Amino acid sequence: MLAIVNKISKDVPKKFFSARCYDNTIYFEELFMHKDKCIRQIHSSFKSPTTIRLVIEYVSHIPKLLQWKEAVINQCLNFQK
Repeated sequence: MLAIVNKISKDVPKKFFSARCYDNTIYFEELFMHKDKCIRQIHSSFKSPTTIRLVIEYVSHIPKLLQWKEAVINQCLNFQK
């Protein structure tokens, strides 16, 4: 992964975004470089909604998910410059 990061132009922030599912939990996270170390920041995580209570909890996470989506779009636009 560091080889890929090093090929990125210096004008583009070195951030990566991922959505992963583990143990019935969905994680929306950002990976970024700091002093040659890869740091993971989880923006939001929640259990996959299978009951009404979990759907209500999921709905409370929607603003964070939209912020994460906006960050992904901004990073894609940085790559197009």
